[in-house]
Amino acid sequence: MRKFHADKLSALQRALASHKEKIAWCEPEPNSDRYNLEAKLTSLDDIAHGLADCARRQAEFAQSVEQLRVVETSPALRELSADRELISKELAALNESYKAVRSRLERGAAQWKLLEARAETVGTWLKEAETRMRAEMAHQADLAQLDSRIKEVRAFLKEVQNHVMQDTFFIHPVCCVQAADGAPFT
Repeated sequence: MRKFHADKLSALQRALASHKEKIAWCEPEPNSDRYNLEAKLTSLDDIAHGLADCARRQAEFAQSVEQLRVVETSPALRELSADRELISKELAALNESYKAVRSRLERGAAQWKLLEARAETVGTWLKEAETRMRAEMAHQADLAQLDSRIKEVRAFLKEVQNHVMQDTFFIHPVCCVQAADGAPFT
């Protein structure tokens, strides 16, 4: 029974170590783009299934500890209980880490989508503005109204600048991914 229990403990520890590495790989990086974040989110789905399997294995391990209570000595039982507590804490920490990484990845992917939507909106507006400006420039200017035309063009240029700065805060894409403490990378 002791050998069977040791095998369960070893397999569970390997699984936890493997998932810890996978979660660390899924951490968003400062230069992650939207597709990288989405790929890591997909990888997290597999990790979620693995963590559920680890929880099942942990329950089997705890049951094995209870079965060994009948045949083991008191010092061995303390060691077994310590192992069970350690595994429980490691699994809880992995679940918390998983949730935090998933949250950061989802937030980063959402920020990328927002950035892309805003960039598309501004691009469309700028194309419309360019078309409007070309149409106005195609008309021959009346020299008597040249000063007013220059003022109109300057006002239009200011409108373009304000629109770009107002509608898109054009953050650097790196800022879309949040650091572990929730602050944007700079």
